[in-house]
Amino acid sequence: MSENNSNNENENSENDENNNNSITSNLYKQSKIKSNESKREITKSSDPHDDSYDSEKDPVSVIIFDSEINFLTDIEYVDIVFVLDTTNSMAPFFKGIKRFIRKLINDAKKTLSHYKNTNVDMLKIGIVGYKDHINSNDSYASKNDDNYVSKILCDLTGNNNEFKDSLFQIKCNGGGDEAEAVLDGLNLATNGIKWRENSLKYIYHVCDKPPHGSELNGNVNDDNKNGCPCGLKHKEILEEIRCKYIEYTVIMLDSCLENMIEAFSKYSKIDVMQPNIKKDKNISGKQ
Repeated sequence: MSENNSNNENENSENDENNNNSITSNLYKQSKIKSNESKREITKSSDPHDDSYDSEKDPVSVIIFDSEINFLTDIEYVDIVFVLDTTNSMAPFFKGIKRFIRKLINDAKKTLSHYKNTNVDMLKIGIVGYKDHINSNDSYASKNDDNYVSKILCDLTGNNNEFKDSLFQIKCNGGGDEAEAVLDGLNLATNGIKWRENSLKYIYHVCDKPPHGSELNGNVNDDNKNGCPCGLKHKEILEEIRCKYIEYTVIMLDSCLENMIEAFSKYSKIDVMQPNIKKDKNISGKQ
């Protein structure tokens, strides 16, 4: 091989690497935009932590859903799936989370009601929950029926009461170490939910702790530093999210998720929201 060819290949390799780094950086910067907008929006709204708070009467949106759907006017269907960490560390947040979810759905409904499409099934909503990988020493697993690693808690439905009942019944418990079965929940939402073919697809992932694996765990306590015990790889899941044109938003409740978000952003565009969801001081989130 000539020296010139070798130099050209090295330059191309460096350019490719720089381009990849630039793409990753841009994706991560884009992910921060929604975070900042979200903080401004929610601080202007009625206090969602007040017991008298009514999400249907709150005039200020927690999310600008016109922007979420890119101001399209020829929408056939919209599918929204909430992926929820349901381990014990989430328990102090969960009252606020449920209100936030109901408010987001109401915002989506109000936006979609402006469109001419009168299809009653235009909007469908689902829930996937995940906890952590269960081992034989886990006393929680031996005493409880809801000892799932990941589970579809509500498949896509247009029935608002069915969704509300499923949301109301969710309990936060179990967990073990701090890292959770994030990849199992995200994989189930991506590949286990029956997404409609012609729908606009959205995942809103509400979590406070990262996945297993040293690349993703943000230095939290992790009994599986080599990664997901099931062998799931974030690269494959995120690429599937991108291939299915799913808009993926992380509802970020702790800064320890930053490593996860940056790693995920290498393979798919990610938006991030940091809503002001307060902890209930009367509920322990200790695992």
